[in-house]
Amino acid sequence: MYCFPDIQPPSLVNVTIGLSKGILKLTFSETIKSHEDFIVLNKMHISNVKQNKDIPLTGASYTSQFTELTIQMTELQRVTAIK
Repeated sequence: MYCFPDIQPPSLVNVTIGLSKGILKLTFSETIKSHEDFIVLNKMHISNVKQNKDIPLTGASYTSQFTELTIQMTELQRVTAIK
C-alpha cells in the first residue's frame, strides 16, 4: 500500500466550546498529527474578534484522536472566557 503525501494541510471545519467544563473541541478536515511538536498550545488563543489574542491557551492540556483536538482549558482561562 502506498500513502500519498498531503498536498494541503488539514483545515479547521468546526469549533465548539463548552464553558461549563472548559472544553474546546476543534474538528479538522482530516487526521491531524497529535505529537507535541505539532500542537503548540502556547501559540493558540481564543477570541471573539479576529486578530485579537484575548485568552492565550498556555497551560491548557489536550488530547487528540484522528480529526478531533480536545483542549481542556485551565480554570482561569474558562472563567475569563465567560466574562
